[in-house]
Amino acid sequence: GTFKATTSDIRYTDIQNNAQGNAIRELAKRGIIFNTTTRLVQSHKQVNKLDIMTMIASAMDLSSNAKSKYMDLENAQHLKHAQGLLEAGIMSGATSSRFNPTAPITKQEAAIIIANMYRYLNQDLSKVYNELTSNYRDIANLTLEARQSIAILELFGVVDGTGAFNPTQTLSRGE
Repeated sequence: GTFKATTSDIRYTDIQNNAQGNAIRELAKRGIIFNTTTRLVQSHKQVNKLDIMTMIASAMDLSSNAKSKYMDLENAQHLKHAQGLLEAGIMSGATSSRFNPTAPITKQEAAIIIANMYRYLNQDLSKVYNELTSNYRDIANLTLEARQSIAILELFGVVDGTGAFNPTQTLSRGE
């Protein structure tokens, strides 16, 4: 798999000149996130299922022309993206017929979705599967899938493994 490369000229007025701001600018430049008319990222806002679905499907240029069964998605592009991510094994709906697009995404759910993206891209994850180590101490009671997913994010430097992961907190746009 490859990541989409474009050169959008969106300039946001509410992001800092730091690592988070630089990451947001890079994703915006590639046409992946927050194509808003207000030019505000609003990094404190929660990410919902539709947001993360759109970002990942856009980043990976994934869609499907197969008929989607999600009755709560009306936009044709959203249906194609959701079906593409489902077929790729990256992300599914709340049920087989409901995507639940406005549901907030927790950090744990985001970790699983992003780890599924790495699996889809055939990245070498043997170290995680063989050694399953994480520096986060607040994930011990999570499912094996969630712990592995968080370890995958640590392996690829998506998260740094310091402090608490806070798996049940909702993901913000800045994060």
